[in-house]
Order: sequence, then C-alpha cells, then structure tokens
Amino acid sequence: MRVRRERPGRRTAGRGEPHWAMVPAGGGAVLGGGTDILLLAPDGLIRSDCQFITT
Repeated sequence: MRVRRERPGRRTAGRGEPHWAMVPAGGGAVLGGGTDILLLAPDGLIRSDCQFITT
C-alpha cells in the first residue's frame, strides 16, 4: 500500500488539513482516503490528529 496526497491541504496557525488517498503500491484504483485534522504545537509538531475517512 502507498499513501499519496490527494489535493492541496490547508495550514493555518496551529492547524493543518492534509487530504490523502491509499492506493496499491503497484498502482490501481484508490482503496480509501480521507482528511486529517492536525492540531499543531507551537514548535510545529503534531499535538493531536483526528482522521476522517471519506472513501
């Protein structure tokens, strides 16, 4: 399996929203995907991650 960026995410002060898809390593149809809501600490490290599966 391989995870790829599905479309540009957003990043604001203290928060990031990457959009992703999971596909077979050899290529093929998307098997799953979603968006993560990342709450960031002041140093930029991830403090909390909430995942929303959309496919």
